[in-house]
Amino acid sequence: MEKLGRLIRQVSKDYLKKNLKESSCFFILNYKGLKSEQVNTLRASLRSKEARLLVVKNSLAVSVFEDLGLEGVSKMLEGPCGIVLSKADPIDVCKVIFNFGKENESMKIRGGAIEDTILTDSDILNLANLPSKQVLYAKVVSLLKSPLIKLVFSLKEPLRKTVSLLGQISKKK
Repeated sequence: MEKLGRLIRQVSKDYLKKNLKESSCFFILNYKGLKSEQVNTLRASLRSKEARLLVVKNSLAVSVFEDLGLEGVSKMLEGPCGIVLSKADPIDVCKVIFNFGKENESMKIRGGAIEDTILTDSDILNLANLPSKQVLYAKVVSLLKSPLIKLVFSLKEPLRKTVSLLGQISKKK
């Protein structure tokens, strides 16, 4: 008969591995110094962006990351760490984490990964400072629209000059 502790560890390991595989991104946070109300606030704001915060033992997380081939992430696990998992837009999740970190200085962003790319804390801060998707779409559309508008005005100008010239000729007669 297997010991209960080993069974719980294996179930926890399988659960974390399954969730990491299903997620498009994850971020590691050091939550030392946060009160439970603050952690619950972070969880609620992450839930609104279709993300969630898991608190696991570091030794368990290191084992799972090594099984998944993410040894670089294992170095980020120091102290009480939580893992934010998300299937949604990683930039929105980064913004939530960054804004929460500004309000609660004791929380530190350690790193994370998007797809197979390992991110450092500075990479995550850069992502958090990016504009939203809608703003980026608007910028692309305006960049694409600008040459077309210039073309329309340049094609319209000779016609306007011709109409103006004909108007002046009709005034003289």
